[in-house]
Amino acid sequence: MKIIISKNHAASSQAACNKIVEIINEKPDAVLCFAGGETPLEIFQNLIKMKNNDDIDLSSVHFVSLDEWGGLGYDTKGSTNQTLYDALYTPLGIDLENNVHFFDGKATDLQAESQRILTIVKELGGIDISLLGIGMNGHLGFNEPGADLELEAGIIPLDPVTKEVGKKYFDTELDLKVGITLGLKTLLASKHVILIANAEKKAEIIKATVEGEVSNAVPSSLVRNHASGYLYIDKGAAKLLGGHHENN
Repeated sequence: MKIIISKNHAASSQAACNKIVEIINEKPDAVLCFAGGETPLEIFQNLIKMKNNDDIDLSSVHFVSLDEWGGLGYDTKGSTNQTLYDALYTPLGIDLENNVHFFDGKATDLQAESQRILTIVKELGGIDISLLGIGMNGHLGFNEPGADLELEAGIIPLDPVTKEVGKKYFDTELDLKVGITLGLKTLLASKHVILIANAEKKAEIIKATVEGEVSNAVPSSLVRNHASGYLYIDKGAAKLLGGHHENN
């Protein structure tokens, strides 16, 4: 895994965006799996600017869903669906009907729904770029500490840390119990895995990710062994790291 440390989150987001664009230019029909949440929003804004300036052609890419809170959909502000549609897919002008494949968190059978998206991922030939935030506990998507390394997609009971941190996304109190997610096996099989984190509050989990044991106890640490893994962080998130890493 290559570690790129930038002076701030804006520079980190631009560097990650440049890497994504480089990969898409090499494969215009790339399959992309992007996390929601707050951390990637600047990357999304940079991609939208580049698309509007005709610096990148996204007409052939496919987006597949990473995760969704069980029971939520587009009509809940703060859901992954709402975030990604409003902050990324729609502004980019993506063909929402044919080129976006997203978990329905309100499906009556969430297990069947997880397999529906997994089947689409396989039919598309797998994921080219997974862009993932790192949870305070090192989770990737809803693959919580101790997650099954062989899980391709499924339903995960939410870790208490995830439930607590998740409250910031929603205007009202929600009883969140499970997440629907692509599993570690699917995400780690992506041709490129890009991790992004920022601020000092992430410094401890970044240290565990980069310098701790590689284990599903800290799912983000598993990307260390990926042949094309990247970690983009700002100086705050890098605060506890020793050694020499690329700076930009």
